[in-house]
Amino acid sequence: MKKSAYFLLLSSFLAITAFAQRNNDIKGVYKMLRQAHVEGGKDSLLKREQIKFYTDQYMLHASPRHNDSAGEFGVGKYIFDGEKLTEYVIYSSVAGDLKDTFELKIIPTERGFTQEIEFELQTNRKFVLSEDYEKIGRPGKSALDGLWKLEKAMIIRPNGDTVSDKRIQFKIFQNGYFAWITDFPEAEEGQPKTSFGYGTFTLNGKNLKENNINSTYHTLLVGKDTDLTVDILGKSRYRQTIKGGNGEKYIEIYTKME
Repeated sequence: MKKSAYFLLLSSFLAITAFAQRNNDIKGVYKMLRQAHVEGGKDSLLKREQIKFYTDQYMLHASPRHNDSAGEFGVGKYIFDGEKLTEYVIYSSVAGDLKDTFELKIIPTERGFTQEIEFELQTNRKFVLSEDYEKIGRPGKSALDGLWKLEKAMIIRPNGDTVSDKRIQFKIFQNGYFAWITDFPEAEEGQPKTSFGYGTFTLNGKNLKENNINSTYHTLLVGKDTDLTVDILGKSRYRQTIKGGNGEKYIEIYTKME
């Protein structure tokens, strides 16, 4: 065996071993590289982009729905024992606040991990959904790291009028990445009921700059910087403000999930 090949195999082995030795530490941000429907020994690849976050105790995943740009997502708590990952979903795009539990098998890889979840259909058929993930993000922490739930949203018009916005929204920050997921219970006909966005961020004092990599609002957000002002309101609340082009202000207040 050539020396270069030996060191390549050794580095791969060490990377996988290091992942396994972290016990229940799966914290980080992950990008899905591949999703496959496995049934009867046959793989069917599914085209999908997805990002997944794991904080100390919460997980969140977000992606476009396979047949349009509406949001498909889930958020909740998790427990990881180094091999089995149990996700306790508290809100999803499929079932709202209906609680659900999923058990996944985690297989460490050099770049991240593969997760497998088995589904049993009423027709006595079983299939496995297999997803490969690559760890992304950068080291470092920010004052916004963690999972937040929208408490209040409003628009303040230039004339001082205030319009409240009724929606359910979660937002997460970690390792230089962020994501938001939204459900509009009273969405008007022709408007997406669910939406999402995720990308990178930098926080300097009160100045938050976000750049969406993927979003329901592709033309409006993707590839463009959004500048926000952040005010920390104590240990577990913050307010973000975006100034509109016509003088209006978009304000959101979040409460941290503990």
